[in-house]
Amino acid sequence: MNELSIKCPKSCEHNLTNKSMNRIAFLGQASVAFKYKIPCIYSSGFQLLTDEEKLAANNVAFEFLNNWLTERGLNKVTLDEALLINRQVELY
Repeated sequence: MNELSIKCPKSCEHNLTNKSMNRIAFLGQASVAFKYKIPCIYSSGFQLLTDEEKLAANNVAFEFLNNWLTERGLNKVTLDEALLINRQVELY
């Protein structure tokens, strides 16, 4: 996640400040895809993890997200705010 935020700062800024999306999922998918050069078509691998592994992965992403936000002078978010599962983006 650190490498992703350094090498793809605009993508991180766009996705990590978007309150209408699952920022935890973005961090997980984008970090794995970036590090291992995995095409986005394989982004459903999270479902192969055990419940404990999913919780651990989400907690790492959640901690990273809040550190990233506070480093930029933005407010921390709750886990529920970071996940925002099944919410549509509000364009207008």
